[in-house]
Amino acid sequence: KKILKISARFSGSAYTNSIGYQRTLVLNKIKNNNLFLEGKITKKKFINETYRVFGTFSAFGWGEICYRDFEACLGGSLLIKPDMSHLSSWPNIYINNMYCSLNWDFENMDKVQDFFNSPIKAEEAVNQSREEYHNCLNTAPSRCVKLIEEII
Repeated sequence: KKILKISARFSGSAYTNSIGYQRTLVLNKIKNNNLFLEGKITKKKFINETYRVFGTFSAFGWGEICYRDFEACLGGSLLIKPDMSHLSSWPNIYINNMYCSLNWDFENMDKVQDFFNSPIKAEEAVNQSREEYHNCLNTAPSRCVKLIEEII
């Protein structure tokens, strides 16, 4: 049983405009919305929260990918994030059926509600992202060898 809340534990004000822009944008969009958990908490509480909440919001900051994405994945929380179709990653948990992909301007925040209305769809996305992550862990040694061979 998940708490029907979304963790949005980040700040936009402690950064330069280029880093904090998107964070500030989303924080303004979710202001006064009881669905979102805001404010600073300890790292330990945040990790525990990812196991309990329905979703975890991850806005861009220093880059597109951050620890929060994988913490949500492993914690069984639906990752909610700006569209990541512009890049490849490993593990690639950013395939559209593995997370809630939003426009960069967050004009389609109603998509989050679609996942709330379809908990099976959300659970499938979480399970697929976790499976992708675990599969990559299992293939990490062979991937490392391949990368070293390419370098040599």
